[in-house]
Amino acid sequence: MPAVLGFVDGSFGDVAVEGTLMATSESNSVTPGLRVWDASIPGAPIQRSFVPLPRVVQVELAGSRLYALQLNTGQPRTLHVYDVSDPLQPVALGSYQSDASPLSLHPVGTRLYVGALTGDFAGALVVLDAANPAAIVELGRVATESYAQSVVVSGLRAYVASDAVEVFDVSFPSAMQRVGRWDYPTATFRDLELEGTRVHVQSSLGWNFALDFSDPLAPRPLGALRYGSGSDVRGDVELAGGLLYASGPTLRIYDGTAPTGLGVVERSREPALAGSRIALDVAREIAVIASSTAGVRIVDVADDLAAWECVNGRDDDGDGLVDHGADPGCRDGGDPSERPDCADGLDNDADAAADFPADASCADANEASEAPDCDDGVDSDGDGLVDFGADPGCLSRLSDLEAPACQNGLDDDDDGAIDFDGGAAANGGVPLGPPDPHCTVATRNTESAPAGGCGLGAELLPLLGAWGLARRRRRRAPR
Repeated sequence: MPAVLGFVDGSFGDVAVEGTLMATSESNSVTPGLRVWDASIPGAPIQRSFVPLPRVVQVELAGSRLYALQLNTGQPRTLHVYDVSDPLQPVALGSYQSDASPLSLHPVGTRLYVGALTGDFAGALVVLDAANPAAIVELGRVATESYAQSVVVSGLRAYVASDAVEVFDVSFPSAMQRVGRWDYPTATFRDLELEGTRVHVQSSLGWNFALDFSDPLAPRPLGALRYGSGSDVRGDVELAGGLLYASGPTLRIYDGTAPTGLGVVERSREPALAGSRIALDVAREIAVIASSTAGVRIVDVADDLAAWECVNGRDDDGDGLVDHGADPGCRDGGDPSERPDCADGLDNDADAAADFPADASCADANEASEAPDCDDGVDSDGDGLVDFGADPGCLSRLSDLEAPACQNGLDDDDDGAIDFDGGAAANGGVPLGPPDPHCTVATRNTESAPAGGCGLGAELLPLLGAWGLARRRRRRAPR
């Protein structure tokens, strides 16, 4: 389990680590600015220098360079570049400001990929050449769907979180092209992380979405996990070694590769470790968490699977079945309990309700997952179709019924007609009878005629509601 190795008192807005160096920004203190630390001994970081610079919202370390984004009231943000090869004496190398106000930054060598704000509801991905920091040159830009809240670059592709998750070919910065896109109705996106072709991204809805971008033209959602709401999703995320680290009111660690409908599975929650920003030192298996109220904590996050019942080699629930692969109570190797999720005393889907009957997604105490049936990775109705996107009975990932009356293979109203398709979807593609005319959509949960005879079917109201929300999508203000 995570253990605090070191602590620095203060009010910190952001933190970055590179090797044995750590950089922090202080925006709320009496003396705001940048601090450079020697973190070679995680339990006892030593401040090496201080640079007065107010209102820094992001810091990045890349090699011997320190980048800082400074917020300027009524003006575009300024990008500052420092040489910290001598941590005792940082040297200002240059700064950059343009109409494309930086919101996020990903340095790759001396090339900088910037997610920017360019106007009301408008954003861009901007590529800068910082080989000469005293004269930073813009190499190209391409419009994004809205504010580019986060950008991550891998090879010749840049992944951007805006009103959608967008992928751009950056082979030629002067002629960048979008080659992929994924969206979710009414959501905006921020804090994108990438490992291989797997993307994790936070949304304004309080969900972290796991996406497969192995084919950018046809990105595939792998699942989603709800962090919470409000301040729960105003933290930061980092992804490394298949583990997803989320800061906020609570440090949470997730198995980001878990093959379940959730896409990610919570493995650890540390209520005492709060912070707004998080940085990882993968080589030393430490996380650095910055907070405006709780200082900076350096945390040992070395993975210890032996703590989880589903991989510890014991029959923890006494049912004669041991660990993941044999015990049906184990979703995967990251499941902390061999008991079914709906009876293990844990809030496995982070919806503030644990187990049956408190969690509405649990039909009984034997369910292996607390997630809604349409997002739990299980063929809950036994029709060979799993979850939203495959099972026509699922209106959305939040639907808790894979087999509504209009897709359950039964003649529920005894009128001689069955389901929206004659029962074919529930019977391996073979119709059981004529379709029921009252089943206008597969997700309707009654085969009976709507009250009043004619008019708008109740089953269409959720769709119209979602359509209306999408039409009225509100843009998020940049942080």
